[in-house]
Amino acid sequence: MVSNPGENEIRKFEFSPNYGIIGVGEKLNLKPYLWKVYRSFFNVRPEFPSQFTFNSDDPEVATVDNDFNIIGNKAGTALITVTMNRFKNPEIGSFTIEVEDTFLGSVKDVYKIKDKGLVLESKILSGKLYPNDEIKVLQRSDNKNNYNMTVGQLSLFGKVLEYAEKGDEPGILLAETKQMSTSDIERGAVITSPETKRVIVTRKVVGTLHITGKTAPITPGHNLQFFDGTIDVSAELSEIFKEEEIKPDKTYHLVTFTIAAPDKLVCWYGQVFKLREGGREVGTFTVSDADPMEVVF
Repeated sequence: MVSNPGENEIRKFEFSPNYGIIGVGEKLNLKPYLWKVYRSFFNVRPEFPSQFTFNSDDPEVATVDNDFNIIGNKAGTALITVTMNRFKNPEIGSFTIEVEDTFLGSVKDVYKIKDKGLVLESKILSGKLYPNDEIKVLQRSDNKNNYNMTVGQLSLFGKVLEYAEKGDEPGILLAETKQMSTSDIERGAVITSPETKRVIVTRKVVGTLHITGKTAPITPGHNLQFFDGTIDVSAELSEIFKEEEIKPDKTYHLVTFTIAAPDKLVCWYGQVFKLREGGREVGTFTVSDADPMEVVF
């Protein structure tokens, strides 16, 4: 929505939504949040993106590049002011971005050491993890429990680690899991620190879709697999903002997918999923919003 100005007044527009949260070193593209206001201009005027300027009130926390990507630099909150200069009256909107420096990881596999407990073969996606840290285990099915757990030991190639950080793939020995089975925690589960806020458990996700591996358009009702590098989650295309179909080799914002129970999607702002169909990669989907579900432990 753009306000109606008087002569020589600055017009204001509203982002939809006007808030996001990312991790340090992560990106979030602003175009989906501008799409409801400026979709028609983006679609028909190639020069239109160059009409925008960006300002962060705290560049140490977050900045914006020329491709509309907010980049998280350090923990904190920044107000991003966006000015569109194409018309006689400049149009200004603001977007609040929170940047967190917290632990986030994924479970690649699970095994058990006799008399010790469960070990999560993991990949650290952000932050650092230490022995004795508390973690949350978020699972992608209603048939599995979520857990609050404690890290007992970290190891890599038989070596005990003092900590693990982004890019590491340690074994995480969980404390007090001697009585648990490897089937209690699934491959593809997401692990976070208790302070991590950007992870969303959902059955309705909105984002940017780009199809590259198909020749025919797709329409609502079409099913694709969201692949995060470990497991697939089946999702149905349910809505395309102001469009009737998705054509190959074009980018569409505000595309909605739904996931049927008992499956769930565990995701975060700016996360990029590979899309697969019949085991073949056919495009990408980048998360910009989601309807969060209540998470029960």
